[in-house]
Amino acid sequence: MNYEINGNLKEEKNFSSFFEWVSNTLNFFTKTFGKRVMNKIEVYIDNATDNSGYTPVTTLALKKYIFIKLGIHDFGKKEQIVYQFSHELCHAVFYALYGIKPRQISSFEETICSAMSLIVLKEFFPDHLEYWISYVRNLENPDYQNGVVLASYLQFDIFRLKEEMKKLKL
Repeated sequence: MNYEINGNLKEEKNFSSFFEWVSNTLNFFTKTFGKRVMNKIEVYIDNATDNSGYTPVTTLALKKYIFIKLGIHDFGKKEQIVYQFSHELCHAVFYALYGIKPRQISSFEETICSAMSLIVLKEFFPDHLEYWISYVRNLENPDYQNGVVLASYLQFDIFRLKEEMKKLKL
């Protein structure tokens, strides 16, 4: 994948942990979706500071670039990094699969991205999955909550989720 992490983040405490878990997540996605899909997109990864708007968020810019802005307050919280980044990276994969063009994000796409976060967390932190399932179940957005249902239905299998992503007509 063609990506860049905001160089200013290097000054943040625990940046090496942030870098490691962003890289681990990118590698997992590349193994899952392949280099052909992952190399279709150019991604700029940033983290929010105070007063920087809604985060985490994936934004399309100039019909060419994907900006992922996370909302991580402590780069030592590796599970939170994986949770947020895998959700937002899932949106970027949708752009790779269906074209980099402005579009409305569907509620089912949000559910898939929520399920993706849980599946990736299960891969890296299986002993803490129940915490994250509970966390997602208690989010206000029902599309995110439905990610628990979908991930469970798919038995937390990344390749089954990948097939669900391919079925969508965007």
